[in-house]
Amino acid sequence: AIDLRRMYRALFLADRQDKRASAAERFQRQNSILDVVREKAKLVNQQLGKQDQRKFAEYLEAVRSLEKKIEQQQPWLDRPKPTTDLKEPQPGKGTEADLRTMVELIALAIQTDSTRAITLSSGFANGDFGLQGGYHGFSHHGEREDHIAALKLIERNKMTQMAHLLDLLKAQEDPLNGGTLLDHTTVLWGCGMATGPHSTKNLPLILAGGGFEHGEHKVYSADDTQRVPAANLLLSILQNHGLELDRFGTSTGSLTNLQWS
Repeated sequence: AIDLRRMYRALFLADRQDKRASAAERFQRQNSILDVVREKAKLVNQQLGKQDQRKFAEYLEAVRSLEKKIEQQQPWLDRPKPTTDLKEPQPGKGTEADLRTMVELIALAIQTDSTRAITLSSGFANGDFGLQGGYHGFSHHGEREDHIAALKLIERNKMTQMAHLLDLLKAQEDPLNGGTLLDHTTVLWGCGMATGPHSTKNLPLILAGGGFEHGEHKVYSADDTQRVPAANLLLSILQNHGLELDRFGTSTGSLTNLQWS
């Protein structure tokens, strides 16, 4: 569901003191647990053979990764919330209007550096655009022309919303890095299913911003023997933003033929 008020309050309203204290206590507890894990790991490692030590090293790497995540979260605890002239949005104006407002809040979140990663999943309810049916039902269109027409109407609006986000990011200068926010923000739009029968081959994905070279329709093999996982694209995005990773999910490497400008 699109919860505009929750998004707005998370961005611009200061957390209560008890909530901040609870978060600080949680960080301290997590660090204490990791300290115990590290000490016990040293003792266990001394009792393992070479092969088991290599396997155990993977476990320790996961522990170190968790430590880094906690360290990255802690500075945000006492960071003051940005101010805005925008009034708290009032939901209930229909999915199309609410989604547009959410897109504008997302742009504000990036502009104020309130977060570095955002995901948005949205559907359309029965009755939107005067349609008798929902987005999910229309996606299983079974080649029915009326359902395909309804699906096009919904997805055309989704494309319009994405274009609005890109316009907002492109219009905002990035004072720290130069250029615009879009130059330094990667936007990935698409779906985890390529067709109504839940096929995951040839996913329709659109990549914008982030310093990549654009303006080209790239097609990758859907043949099972040469199939390129969508996770390769996700890995390339992470690498482009400075994360030192060589694998993400089911990736087999970074995406080929994807260049950085």
